[in-house]
Amino acid sequence: LPEQIADAKQAIELSIERAKAAREGKVAEERVEVEQRCVGWLLGKKGGLVQEIQQETGAQIVIDQTTSNLGYSTVVLKGMVDQVDSARDRVNAALEKVGATPMTAKAGNAAGVGGSKGSSINTQVTVDQQWVGWLLGKNGSAVKDIEASTGAKISVNQDTKVQGYSTIALSGTPLEIQSAYEA
Repeated sequence: LPEQIADAKQAIELSIERAKAAREGKVAEERVEVEQRCVGWLLGKKGGLVQEIQQETGAQIVIDQTTSNLGYSTVVLKGMVDQVDSARDRVNAALEKVGATPMTAKAGNAAGVGGSKGSSINTQVTVDQQWVGWLLGKNGSAVKDIEASTGAKISVNQDTKVQGYSTIALSGTPLEIQSAYEA
């Protein structure tokens, strides 16, 4: 059991390092899913709105429409954390003009996380499948306790358990994620 605790803490510590990297100005990437009906509005005439946002913020914007048949596309924002934050704000403002909001936002950076000081960030770590039961606790009680005491949200995706690992997603402020690590 002490070895399991050490391994789980090491995995969470890695996520904290990713959060720190985001604050140090590492390259960030954020994916925002938007309803397909809004893509034309976001693109603007001949891509003009996207180009305008790119020029104003310095972020790179790509609209991936490979999921358009499912009713949404993914807007990919890349750049420094502050550039991505500014671009996301501009995209959200453009969506508000047509009465829409982003469906979801997923953040990341070169080290795996995005966000800015005081804002909510998301980070993911992989954990060997053998430690997932310990991390979850009985009926998810360990995760629920950590969420309640820290304010961070923790999600365990076990879709890859046959490959021997699961993905733990942490979201919250850097302080909340730090607190979740220490819990």
